[in-house]
Amino acid sequence: MAPEARTHRAPLSALDLGAVALGGALGTLLRAGGLAAGSWAGAGVEGGEGGVAGALLSPSGITLLENLLGAGLLGLFLGLLMANGRLEQIIPRRLRLLLTTGLLGSFTTFSALALDGALLLGMDSRIPGAEASVEGAGTGLGGWPSGPWSGISLLILSVGGGLALAFAGLLVGRRVGGERGPLAGGSARGPGGGSGPTTPRPGGEPRPGGGPRLSDPEEDG
Repeated sequence: MAPEARTHRAPLSALDLGAVALGGALGTLLRAGGLAAGSWAGAGVEGGEGGVAGALLSPSGITLLENLLGAGLLGLFLGLLMANGRLEQIIPRRLRLLLTTGLLGSFTTFSALALDGALLLGMDSRIPGAEASVEGAGTGLGGWPSGPWSGISLLILSVGGGLALAFAGLLVGRRVGGERGPLAGGSARGPGGGSGPTTPRPGGEPRPGGGPRLSDPEEDG
């Protein structure tokens, strides 16, 4: 009887945490750079009130675009790993942590999205002694339209669009990395036509290569 496959993952080492921290710093710089570029470009769009363009170049619009881009890129990267087991061997675990948990995790932001949605919905007006941030302002947060429906639309676009782009990224990644894709190297399907690569277990039984692993307990800590 073959031994049971191990399902636990190795704990993160100090070097792993350092890789996440480095990726987080890079992602934060990219996000801040996007906000600065949007502010600079939006200044020339009719004083920040240029309809759709002005809304997308506002801080809320840039945050929306960055969240959507990050969701799509993360889905694409994980889709590639799911379709092509060779990439897990080529890309070290720490680099995967840097790119996913670190860079893309900090490039996207849920806290800013939640705050923008709360302000656009006028939730801050319920604080005693406070006035609504967007009531009667004509435009909301630096160019994004004001009002409850605007806040609801921002949340729907962020969550729904993020799910759609993450799913699309997974599909594209699996197509590109599959056995007929440009990154195919004979590892997209295992012996017998399986849906993933196989690696030998102790005892000789093949183990299907299922989803991607961001960390591997047998790699160096």
